[in-house]
Amino acid sequence: MDNEKRTNKRKLLIRYLILAACILLIASVTVISICAANDWFRVDISDSVDKGDNGNDTQNPDDGGGNTDGDNTGDTGNDSGDVGDTPTSGDTSWVAPVTEMNVITPYDFVQDVTLKNMWHFHTGLDLAAKVGTSVVCCYDGVVESVVTGDELDGNKVTIKHADGVKTVYSFIDVKPTLKVGDSVKKGDTLGTVAEPTGKECMLDAHLHFEIIENGESANPDKYLDVSIK
Repeated sequence: MDNEKRTNKRKLLIRYLILAACILLIASVTVISICAANDWFRVDISDSVDKGDNGNDTQNPDDGGGNTDGDNTGDTGNDSGDVGDTPTSGDTSWVAPVTEMNVITPYDFVQDVTLKNMWHFHTGLDLAAKVGTSVVCCYDGVVESVVTGDELDGNKVTIKHADGVKTVYSFIDVKPTLKVGDSVKKGDTLGTVAEPTGKECMLDAHLHFEIIENGESANPDKYLDVSIK
């Protein structure tokens, strides 16, 4: 009786091993097939690129890349909510958000007078300016947010530009007609400098200006000439 049980167990184990081997074989064949298909697809794309197939409209073979019928030239400015499609003048230079770039607090570790001289990293530039000084957009973009009534960070406007770049203008009286989704050009007025409140209330009147690249704080000196203090 015991021999019969042991024999049955061996037979069951062998069946499981055979089943497992079949599963592994099927999985291996599937993976190899997928990899082969992907390699073929990549080679096919490379061949198309080498032959000059860059996705141009094949219905206009005589276009020569110039597209004189205007099929594609108007696509860049239709969606006001897509910053990447915001038309520009071709001038990639930025303008200062206020008339004078007089930096009173740099983008650096600083002693915060409002926080009793505690050290912290200041993620923007504080640019000295009188209350009522015009604050302008530094570069073409779309208004992403307008915040008012924030006692800690003050009123602020965030502009979304191309390539994942944003600019933030804080402690300002926002232009009443400005709203989320508006397309703005560099030099357009966003508001005026207001008295600082909250976390920068011990400073004189100024614009707190920030640059954000792909969700991370960035040094404004990369885009603006702030060498003159």
